[in-house]
Amino acid sequence: MNGEAENLFVSIQSATDYDQEELADLSRQLRHQLLEVDVDDARFASAGDIPEGAKVGEALDWNTIIVSLIASGTLLTSVKMTLNTWLQHHRDVRLLVQPPSETAPEMLARYDSLRSPQILIQDVEATSLNELTMLRKKMIDHIGRAEFKVICFDLGVDYDHIGSDQDNLGGKMLALIDYAEKRRLVGELRRLCGEQNDQVDWG
Repeated sequence: MNGEAENLFVSIQSATDYDQEELADLSRQLRHQLLEVDVDDARFASAGDIPEGAKVGEALDWNTIIVSLIASGTLLTSVKMTLNTWLQHHRDVRLLVQPPSETAPEMLARYDSLRSPQILIQDVEATSLNELTMLRKKMIDHIGRAEFKVICFDLGVDYDHIGSDQDNLGGKMLALIDYAEKRRLVGELRRLCGEQNDQVDWG
């Protein structure tokens, strides 16, 4: 392959409590299938490899795979097909995909093509406090409880367990924004809000 390879981070997220051995089995299966595609490499990440904001669990060496590839449209299509085929056998998990940190804005659309109901694309850059505050206000004003439940489901979050006050929708929204910010999924949260209410500019 010609050109310089980039590192794509693929992390497994699940509401199911997998133990370390089960998580390792899932990751090995996924890594094996990725290696059958024309990527340069697919290896398990160590704690030092993880970019800031990408941590999604404690077992970083097992739940995150670094895929080295040259981001051509054809190769990313093959990677997406591989991820979706694997996900068909693991309906209780979602994959968090973080593009390379140095990805130019005009190149992000290529990685955005990986998105599916079970594949969430992480933000390359952190979201500012002002942006998070504006998002919270917009959600409170324009998202109802029924819509919020759908958003939680699409993010792989248990509505009944998000937030400390089970009856306070505003508190749940704040907890979900915090959840998304820690995992660099604010972009996904905005997108899902737009699916529920497309009359608002979600940024």
